[in-house]
Amino acid sequence: MTLLGKLLVVLNTILSVLMLGWALLVYLHREDWSSQSATPGQQSGEVGRRNDRVKQLWTVLDPAEKDRGSEQAELVKLEEAWVSNQPWYATEMENVRKSAQPLQTPVYKDGKVAVEEGNIGRPQMEAAKDWAGRPLKSAQVSLDELNATLQQIDDAVKALGAAIDQEREQTELLVGKGKGDKGFRQRLADEEAELAQLAVVAKELQSKYTNTQVEAELLLSRRTQLKARIEELKRLVAREP
Repeated sequence: MTLLGKLLVVLNTILSVLMLGWALLVYLHREDWSSQSATPGQQSGEVGRRNDRVKQLWTVLDPAEKDRGSEQAELVKLEEAWVSNQPWYATEMENVRKSAQPLQTPVYKDGKVAVEEGNIGRPQMEAAKDWAGRPLKSAQVSLDELNATLQQIDDAVKALGAAIDQEREQTELLVGKGKGDKGFRQRLADEEAELAQLAVVAKELQSKYTNTQVEAELLLSRRTQLKARIEELKRLVAREP
């Protein structure tokens, strides 16, 4: 026998021993698939354990099935209430968006929504109030009021701008726009200065007028005296032969 043959025989023997050990392990530690239930000092078979588990689950399943029946009936009742409440909720949502009437809000009791008697899933409603205690209005009405208020503010801003422009024009008329443009205030000052000058001139003219009157009276008196002298001279001439 060659060396290769000897090696193969030895390898075969080793593999046989290994397979024998594996077979013994499987046999000694095999799974017990019997239906025998557990007894003191002896474990139950796999089928027996599973049968015991099924029996235990059946004892729980029967009450659960009864509860499921009642819960199913309750679920059907809630679903019917949900369907019947859909139009009401749709109407309330539409009111929140566009209603011209004051809105309503759910009633809370002990931190929970109070439900209407006889209407599953429908809350009790009361008049809604805003932060100032006034009736709460719908979104569309609030938006319209907001737009109206914004328009009033815009009109007031335009009116204020017009008033500012008018005040600026009046101020320019009063104080002038700059060099060469005299405002009413400067014109008034100039007029007052001219009036003061006219008053001085008038005073001077009044003084001259008084002097002129005195001189005129003196001239008239002198004229009268001259006429009297002429008459006297005429009489003297007439008396001479």
